[in-house]
Amino acid sequence: MFATAVTISGKIYLNQTSLPQWHGQPMPAFTMRTVDGHVLTNSDLLGRVVVLDFGSTWCPPCNELSKFLDGVNASSRQNGLKVIWADMGEFVKEPVKKDLPKLKKPYTVTIENNKLAGSLGVQGMPTVFVLDRRGNVRDTLVGFDDFITPWRINRDISSLLAEPSAAD
Repeated sequence: MFATAVTISGKIYLNQTSLPQWHGQPMPAFTMRTVDGHVLTNSDLLGRVVVLDFGSTWCPPCNELSKFLDGVNASSRQNGLKVIWADMGEFVKEPVKKDLPKLKKPYTVTIENNKLAGSLGVQGMPTVFVLDRRGNVRDTLVGFDDFITPWRINRDISSLLAEPSAAD
């Protein structure tokens, strides 16, 4: 595990990078189910920069990250960004459906992701995987810090959206 700490005006901001074994590796094949019943696979995402956020509706840091990702999605989806919230922690569809209007997620929400999260080594929430257009993991973040997390995600997205797509 690698931790980054920055001190600004006497306040320490800490964010951990976990799961470094995935950095630079292709994301393993997966299938996710959206709240409305559609199936989503990693091959569906090729050609797009992906922010895959594992979290839960009852997790306060997950909800803070979700608010940030709302803005990221709005500003970058036309440029090839796909934000996916991978719900874990709820075991049935109904609690998630009940909370979605309250959370107002303008991006793809998938459910029942505990098995996928376990296979990837996710142990904390939120956990974010940032994938390039070829489906490779370029960064992982665990937890939410109101300074470091947005900075790193914005840095990753800007860099990856500037790279040529596989079709170029």
